Amino acid sequence: MAKPTGDATRPAYGGPETDYAPLPVQDGAATGAELPCTPAPCADTGVGGRGRVQKPSLLSRLRSLLGRVGGAPAKASTRKQEVHVTDLYFAAREGRTAELLRLLEKGADPKAARENGATPLHAAALHGQAEAAYILLKAGASTEAVMKNCGTPLLVAAQAGHWRVALALLEARANKEASLDGATAWIIAARYGHHHVLEALIKHKANKDAADKDGYTALHYASAHGRTEMVQTLVCIGAKTDVKTSGGATPLSLAVRAGHVDAVRVLLTLVPKTQWEQGASVTMLVAAQHGHAEVVAALLAAGIPTTAATPDGSTPLHVAAQHGRTEVMRVLLEAGADRLARKKGGATPLHVAVESGHTEAVVALVAADSSLAQARKTDGSTPLHAAARCGHFKALRVLLEAGAELDAVDKEGATPLGLAAHQGHAAAVTALLEAGASVGARKVDGASPLHLAAQGGRKAVVRALLGAKADIEATTADGATPLVAALRSGRTEAALALLEAGANREAAGEDGRTPFLTAAYQGSMDAVRALLKAGVDSAARDKNGKTAGMLALEKGNTTMAELLGAYG
Repeated sequence: MAKPTGDATRPAYGGPETDYAPLPVQDGAATGAELPCTPAPCADTGVGGRGRVQKPSLLSRLRSLLGRVGGAPAKASTRKQEVHVTDLYFAAREGRTAELLRLLEKGADPKAARENGATPLHAAALHGQAEAAYILLKAGASTEAVMKNCGTPLLVAAQAGHWRVALALLEARANKEASLDGATAWIIAARYGHHHVLEALIKHKANKDAADKDGYTALHYASAHGRTEMVQTLVCIGAKTDVKTSGGATPLSLAVRAGHVDAVRVLLTLVPKTQWEQGASVTMLVAAQHGHAEVVAALLAAGIPTTAATPDGSTPLHVAAQHGRTEVMRVLLEAGADRLARKKGGATPLHVAVESGHTEAVVALVAADSSLAQARKTDGSTPLHAAARCGHFKALRVLLEAGAELDAVDKEGATPLGLAAHQGHAAAVTALLEAGASVGARKVDGASPLHLAAQGGRKAVVRALLGAKADIEATTADGATPLVAALRSGRTEAALALLEAGANREAAGEDGRTPFLTAAYQGSMDAVRALLKAGVDSAARDKNGKTAGMLALEKGNTTMAELLGAYG
């Protein structure tokens, strides 16, 4: 999942686009600590309801038990203490409270930490052992001990979602604002969707607007993940709704980008309109780009217009068409979006859909209004020109069936057939020819579709046009035939196809250069050999009196000059 709207970076601990990314801790397998910071399934996270957090009923019983382990632990030898630390850690991790009490009574230090900084209290926090946590706290365990890459016990409990442990730590006055990579327990609980942990933190007045190093608040994370109930809770307790991440994302923009329509509706309802209406255009465009039709509908219902546009004039309908978001297009069209809206250069949504190759989007627009197929950009090109140029055969078929003008010309005089021929799109050329496109159409410079095909170099296209009776000797404004056009462009295969079809081997343009002279100048050895074999005048000169050998040397092509010298 991509980073939420507006951010170029993601938080070091994973970012809002991942549902769970454990904070890694390396520890030796022999110690049995292979699971730190990987929360195990625990009944502690499955508490029903979302009301005020209640203390577990076991606490009253624990308080009477804990009186026995208060105070400083008894002294012990170093070796025995190490054994006690390991035993204490696993007893806490596994919730063996009787063993925990026994070890503490024997002098095990509840504050003792392992090499990675993990204490028994971290183990209890990670595995949701609330009874063990209360015992350790009563025995003097530190709430502020820092485990490498995981932070304090409260941060561990927040990530793992163990609200009972979090509550015990908070009641023991654990630092609510301790952080890991800038993320407090408040932010971590929101990021991982642990509503009960968040409620415990609310009760203990955690900073509701705390932000991590990338500027993400709890509301940003809840919105990005579509945690609707959490979003509502945060807004209702007064969390700031207009704060932006370092990348400029708001809670609403994150919810929109991710397509969380319920969260979007909550934010649109509870957040003052003055806060989101300024960025409404971008919000609508983002929803259209990502194909979130329900979100688009919600934004429309909130009064955001379909006329929102990017700096280049792209409307939501343009954006949806560009990305093939047909369901979004349907919603926008039903809402009255302008089908003929123009972006920079005059492109309509249909032009954009065709250029992007999204046939279903083309079908949707043409079905809404077949006259859209006649729309022109500022350069005079129609959607059919775009389909032909890009070789989008299916879109081209749809446009032809919709009655698109077959021989429409752009400002340079190019027809769809000419563009398809130049780009070498044989299937499009065939379809246009079958539909009756003119092979004799000329551009402003006199180039015919065959000239353009020759310049493009696709032999199959050249042959298709010749098969449709294209004029093999047509000349451009400067007198070039298709054969000369092919050789000027260095398209040897196209040139050979034209020679095979009987093209005039001696036809010269205004510069006096015959196909032979042109081939020599361009360095086309195969074409030169073919022309010599066909008996062309090897002594021909251009209007400046230069022979083929002179032209080859002018280009520094000594190999060509030697070949020509061999022919005298």
